[in-house]
Amino acid sequence: MLPSKAYRHLREQVPSYGCGYTDGSGIEGQVGAAAVAPERGLGRMAYMGTDETSTVYAAKLQDLTMMMSIVSAVKMMKSEL
Repeated sequence: MLPSKAYRHLREQVPSYGCGYTDGSGIEGQVGAAAVAPERGLGRMAYMGTDETSTVYAAKLQDLTMMMSIVSAVKMMKSEL
């Protein structure tokens, strides 16, 4: 997490952008991915399968793909305003 002073500075520089968080990981033999933009109320999740059929590397690529989908959706919403 960014320190509050750095975060405020970032928000002042690019106020129209929000923060997004991604995670691609495995636990107890299961692999999954998630991406969320909490300020926009948008999120995506994906179950990737077991660690025998998927990898954490694939999950990390999936979480970035989902975040790009969220960014695209936000851009489309802004263009419709």
